[in-house]
Amino acid sequence: GPGIPEAARASMLERFQRVEAGDARGFGLGLPFVRTVAQRHGGRLEMGAAGPGFQVTVTLPAG
Repeated sequence: GPGIPEAARASMLERFQRVEAGDARGFGLGLPFVRTVAQRHGGRLEMGAAGPGFQVTVTLPAG
């Protein structure tokens, strides 16, 4: 996909926020949900560029 502009990434962690891009579908709950689950397990969510697209990395503690 086209990715998420760097200026909009922080707001993507708020519920119901979406990047308006053509035929995109969804309710804007995915990233906030994943971040909450990661945090509750002592982990974190990081966002960044991956070529022309977008990458999300979830890191959880071992054990």
